[in-house]
Amino acid sequence: MHRKYAVLISFVILLVLLSGCTKKSNTNEENVEKNLYVAYKIIDNQKVYGYIDEKGLFLIEPQYMYASDYSEGFAVVYDDINYRIIDINGNTVFETTKLIEPVKNGAAIFTDPDTYKRGFLDINGLIIAEPVYQTIENFNSEGTALVSSTEGIFERIDKTGKTLQIYHLDPFFTSIYEVFDGYAAYMQADNSKMGIISIEDSRVVIDPSFNEIIILGEGYFAAKDPTKESFESLSTPSAIMDSKGNKLSDYQYYDVSHYHEGLASATDDQSTFFIGTDGQKINTLPVVAGRGILTKIGALIKADIDGDLSYLDSEGNTIWQADTTIAVSDQIKVVQNSYKPLRLVNIKYPSVTGLKDKTIESTINETLKDYFTLPRSDEDLLNLSVEDVFSASLRENLLIIEKNGYDYYSGAAHGMPIHDYYYIDINTGVAYTFKDLFKEDSDYLNALSMIVTQQIQEQATSEDSMFFPEFFTGLTETTNFQLTENGIIIYFYPYEIAAYAGGFPEFEIPFADITEFLNEKGNFFKSFNP
Repeated sequence: MHRKYAVLISFVILLVLLSGCTKKSNTNEENVEKNLYVAYKIIDNQKVYGYIDEKGLFLIEPQYMYASDYSEGFAVVYDDINYRIIDINGNTVFETTKLIEPVKNGAAIFTDPDTYKRGFLDINGLIIAEPVYQTIENFNSEGTALVSSTEGIFERIDKTGKTLQIYHLDPFFTSIYEVFDGYAAYMQADNSKMGIISIEDSRVVIDPSFNEIIILGEGYFAAKDPTKESFESLSTPSAIMDSKGNKLSDYQYYDVSHYHEGLASATDDQSTFFIGTDGQKINTLPVVAGRGILTKIGALIKADIDGDLSYLDSEGNTIWQADTTIAVSDQIKVVQNSYKPLRLVNIKYPSVTGLKDKTIESTINETLKDYFTLPRSDEDLLNLSVEDVFSASLRENLLIIEKNGYDYYSGAAHGMPIHDYYYIDINTGVAYTFKDLFKEDSDYLNALSMIVTQQIQEQATSEDSMFFPEFFTGLTETTNFQLTENGIIIYFYPYEIAAYAGGFPEFEIPFADITEFLNEKGNFFKSFNP
């Protein structure tokens, strides 16, 4: 599996293996009227999070791998070891190796890493409800929460974990796929149509006549147009409905967010905007070009649009926006550009600034744009969701662009991850491929294919192997590879030589093992190893 994905898996495993909660400090009542806003800087190709004030100035400098919005004067952050609750001044209230969620009404949901079941912590990190629940909702303003540890049975508990009421759902409603806001979205067995019930009285709120329906909170729902086929979900608009089953709008909205203090956001083919509890677009609040989510937090509007974060005032003026520029040297920067031909197609592609030779700079930028956009021009983008992003680095004179993405065809069981490397000489503008590393008349393909074959055979002997050894028929001049400090990593896409769950199988080959084939005097090799 490719190193990037291996690191991600290792991170998940770490969270599963670790447990325990360490209380760091008690905290007095904070001024919850003061608002801070999560923001980030890109450092070493990674988003590092901190918090800004209403003027867009960092009051808590970026230092976290993850950071939530503030809720009730507290935020959840992750520092590569523990999750922490911090107060409005950035002080640690408590920390834990358990996954915790933002504070709601004085308590936070946490997940037990061994059982994956959930319970509640109080604001000091003490357990107030043991992690025994499969389904759990935040405490409401009255200090009670709806939980479930057994299919079809729900309980309302207080902040001591005491059961106040038990609700038994009719067995007809056990095919539940979402629980939120005291409601359950269920699927009818005979025709797979979806509806909504109230958990406390098993009352059918919305009849099961939709292919998909989403609980939005505060008593509202987004129901997708039932005249469309289920596999068209991504391109099917929704109507807003209320808890009485009334349809408040036409089928006209996409990407509808949860309601927050009477506001939700939605998109159309062009932009993202707010809708009110009447199900109608609010024209007095900002409308932002692109696809994403708007959230009103205090005096500002958080705009998470096409993968980029910014904050606006109520007039739509930008107070802060993320700087997506990557400095690969003191002079040279890589800038983010966007290509968005359709609502579901979001392609971020790079361009270079700061080169002395502007002709070479222009050549490089045309090449980079083509790498990211041309492969999309011949595809059927109408039924495809595309997310392409990049990172960049400079190794001596070699610009290395790493593209990562995810393609999802509507109705498919899963999408296809995208992972490619591009190598360009900043002195000449020449783009290199695999074959350029090796001597022109050498038998490098056969030699490296034998090395990969041996590694496949060794790895395929393990019990958890996902390889299809017979699928590997040899390397080509355009084989996918990553440069390392002392060699290369050859990798394959899912399904090429292994099951989808095997990710990107990779095979590391040191330069020392293939010196007779390397073109060490060639321009490619000298660009990063002069």
